[in-house]
Amino acid sequence: AYYSERGLQINTENRYLFESHRGQLDLSYLDDDEKGDERWFQEWRHETDLPYGIDADLLYADVSDDDFFYDFVDISPTYKDVRFLDRHIRLARSGEIWKTEFFWQDFETVDSSTSPRSRPYNRLPRLSFNLQPDPWLDQLQTPLDIEWVSFDRDDSVTGNRSDIVTAVNWKSSDSWYFLEPGLQFAFTDYQLEDNPGDDSIQRALPTLGIDSGLIFERVAGSENQLLQTLEPRLYYLYTPYDNQDDIPDFDTSLNARTYNNLFRNNRFTGADRIGDANQVTLGLTSRIFRKDGGDELMNARIGQAFYFEDRRVSLDGIRDDASRSDAIAELD
Repeated sequence: AYYSERGLQINTENRYLFESHRGQLDLSYLDDDEKGDERWFQEWRHETDLPYGIDADLLYADVSDDDFFYDFVDISPTYKDVRFLDRHIRLARSGEIWKTEFFWQDFETVDSSTSPRSRPYNRLPRLSFNLQPDPWLDQLQTPLDIEWVSFDRDDSVTGNRSDIVTAVNWKSSDSWYFLEPGLQFAFTDYQLEDNPGDDSIQRALPTLGIDSGLIFERVAGSENQLLQTLEPRLYYLYTPYDNQDDIPDFDTSLNARTYNNLFRNNRFTGADRIGDANQVTLGLTSRIFRKDGGDELMNARIGQAFYFEDRRVSLDGIRDDASRSDAIAELD
């Protein structure tokens, strides 16, 4: 590409594919006459199948300056509004009922004026193990999730977080209903540096959830070619309150406002906050299928949560005293 004020820009997209390796290398270079400086962008994505059933992927991205993605939007549209460039290495291996992963991740800050506290934490590294044993008595499930992460960031609280989450879930279902009560227990240990409070923090919390629903069906359409469902859903959630103000926020945020997130057992993502809860969520879904082939033509759903107590756990120290959530409706 040639710019009359800037000069000639060279852009290349290089792909490769071998039996066990595949990837793409994108390069862009411009000796910018207007800025009087060399400007460039590079991104390398690589995936490979290693011995012993190990899957690996690598992502490396780098850019010369803060304004590159604004000046040259067409080169990499996915980075148009990105403030940080992700670089990581992931190694994963899985069996029939388990999965383990090694993850090393750091970020380049595109805007150098971003304060250290507004930058994401690097994971150096993250180790995880997930176990989903075969159900006991055909219905009793006992999953186990273990995670250890070393968080690092300049001029911030740093440290290691160990998180163990186990549960006992019972699932019963038929063509016309489902019932899924479950009891979860989460234990989290923090070993911190430069924390204003204690450098060693432990948290242990149980969570009770009872999810249930009914499924009604009727034939629809001018020629009875459709099948329509009406699916009411009721979900009760209880988690006792535990003061977590001394725990740093490494990678946690509020869940996005979606229908499915109304039925999650924690209103936060990540492990740094477990929200106190005493609430019931009501949902209603209607779907339309073709009788021949079963293709889903429409999925409409609406839901709302009703709170019996204020939510005291937060990321900003502010109590949420609303009596109900927003009503969320979605249509596919």
